[in-house]
Amino acid sequence: MNLSDAGMHEQFDQVLSGEAKQAALQANDIMAELNLEQVGETDYFDLEQISSSKWRFCMDVSETKILDQLGNDLTPEARPTHLPMTMTLESLGSTKKITELEIRRFENC
Repeated sequence: MNLSDAGMHEQFDQVLSGEAKQAALQANDIMAELNLEQVGETDYFDLEQISSSKWRFCMDVSETKILDQLGNDLTPEARPTHLPMTMTLESLGSTKKITELEIRRFENC
């Protein structure tokens, strides 16, 4: 998310692979088609390893906004500020990359 926040989408390859990368690229394509921009910063907390390749964490999107071309804030008012997430890390060559990112529905941060 921080790469997306900074508009550094070409660097997704450094940290994402598989489904996680495809989802991030698809989200960016949709934003571009709608002429929207994501701004701000996304933070993370409560990182916990739950298996050899899976981690749980909370993603704080309270400082992340969606703007239109005129700079109007289109961020939904009812959007949660914290999202409980799970990620899968896999070794790909000499590096580890995130291959899956999922919202833990019906859970709280």
